This record gives sequence, C-alpha cells and structure tokens, in this order.
Amino acid sequence: DSCWFLPPLQDWDEMTELVSSNGNYCNYRKTFADCVNFKIPILGVHLKDLIAVHVVFSDWINEDKVNLVKMQQLSVTLSELVALQTASHHLEPNMDLINLLTVRLIYLLQCYLRIVQNFLLMYCGGSPNTVFW
Repeated sequence: DSCWFLPPLQDWDEMTELVSSNGNYCNYRKTFADCVNFKIPILGVHLKDLIAVHVVFSDWINEDKVNLVKMQQLSVTLSELVALQTASHHLEPNMDLINLLTVRLIYLLQCYLRIVQNFLLMYCGGSPNTVFW
C-alpha cells in the first residue's frame, strides 16, 4: 500500500497556474526571472524558446552577415542555463526519499524485465526456464 503526499489544494492550484502554458508560460517566466536564489528550470520552456528563436530568425542577413539578433537571443537563453549548472544550493539530501525512489526504480525495472521475458517466451518460443540474460 503506497501513500503519496499531496499538497494543500491552494498550493496545488498555485503550482498548476505557475506551469500553465497560458500566455506562453508567462507566470513561470515572471517567477523564474524574479527568483534570485537557487532555482530549477523547466527545461521544456527554455528549449521551446531556443527552437522559436531558431525558427523565427534566419542565420544570415544577406549572404555575408551573421544575424546578430539571433545569436544574442540564443546567447541569453544558453548563458542562463549554463549559469544554473554552476549555481550552488543549500539543500540537504533526503536519504529517505532517495532510498524510496531507488527501491521503486529497481521494482519497476524488475517488472519491465518480467514483461520482456514473457514477451520473448510467447513470441520466440522456449520454456519458462529459458534464461535470456
């Protein structure tokens, strides 16, 4: 029997609003820009920004000039992500959570391997005592 922690409904609504795609993630972008301490980015939003810049702006102006506007836009997003990789945090590891996730991952892997083994037995023949790995 497993029990999951659910935040209070008001917190849940605030988090949902924060990561909502409404207004091109404007709530997330504003909160992310205002945060000065350690922060964890939603990489999908930043990758979406990189893709948008790549699609909207051409690489070259005429045939001999690099599009500096595009390069500057890409640089801003990439620099921010690189800076986040080196940012320090003051978080203590929660060993109970790490152990729980490790056990759960091992369990899911074992389930997956049983499914694969059953599939191989069913479609490739062999007895239940056949060892595949």
